[in-house]
This record gives sequence, structure tokens and C-alpha cells, in this order.
Amino acid sequence: MRPDDFGRLWANRLGVVSLKNEVNRARVVFKFAADNRLIERPVNYGQVFNRPSAKMLRKARNEAGPRMFEAEEIRRILGEAEQTLKAMIFFGCNYGFGNSDTASLPQAVVDLDAGWIEFPRPKTEISRRCPLWLETVGALRAAIELRPKVKDDDGLCFLTIHGRRWVCVQPSKSEAGRMGVN
Repeated sequence: MRPDDFGRLWANRLGVVSLKNEVNRARVVFKFAADNRLIERPVNYGQVFNRPSAKMLRKARNEAGPRMFEAEEIRRILGEAEQTLKAMIFFGCNYGFGNSDTASLPQAVVDLDAGWIEFPRPKTEISRRCPLWLETVGALRAAIELRPKVKDDDGLCFLTIHGRRWVCVQPSKSEAGRMGVN
């Protein structure tokens, strides 16, 4: 393949973010092949196969507009959700907790009487202190009451009906190496 071929590969078929992801994937494959001598020489992509710039990504995000649920949409979702998911939705709305944040939330860090959580982000370990809405406190109390009783309870706020975590996070290869895990 020549540099022009790479330029035509996804031309005008993908959005900016998808293009960035596909370019990254292709470059990873070719770099792996070159590093492991699976191809005779490194691939010359040319300038037409560069990743989109940060400015182009921001422009596309700005043109797409905000990605938010409106209050009425959230009320509709809450009206249909069962109790555990309702509490999870409140966490997302109340303080921007994501899937991993919510799934790895230990009961020990939640003070339902005072309405506060002190819990570092699982991904970055940046600490945060979050005030909880009364609706969030009520939904969490109800969810904890409905939580299944399991033998190997690790004290999380949320478990599936089978007593498992909602999200299982595995350490990256570099973290696993430092911890001695294969």
C-alpha cells in the first residue's frame, strides 16, 4: 500500500472520532507487524493518514451539540427503572458517577444519615467528597435493602440479582505485572 491508498481507505465515510479510532487501530497493527519483523519494512502512511487534530475533534463535538438527558427524559427513565437502577441513575445525575464509579461504590464510604460520600475515583484515585440529594439517599437505602445476600460479600452498594458486581474491572497489563498477576 502507498500513502494515497491510506488516504482513500476511509475518506468521507467516517466521522472525525471514528476516523481517529480506525487510524489508531490500523497504525497499531502495522507497528506490531514491523516491530516483530512480520513485514519487511515499516509502513509509510503519508500525511493523508494522520489522526484528526484535537481542534478537529473539538469542532466536531461542538457541532454535535451537548449530549445530555433533559429533566423530563430522566423522569421517564426513573419511572420505568427498578429500584437498584433507579439508585444508580440518581448517582449519575447527582454527582456524575459513571458505571465503574457506581459499580465499585463500597457501603463504607456512604454516610446516608449525613448525605455524603467520600470516595476516590476508581480509575485515577483522585479523592472527592459528594453531597447527596434526598432522592439519592432514599433510592440508595431502598436498593441496599433489596441487595442480595451473598457468601463472599465485599460490601458494595450494588450487586446484580445473582450477587455479582455490575462491572468487573481488570487491571491493565502494566498494573498486573506490578502486582505479579499473569
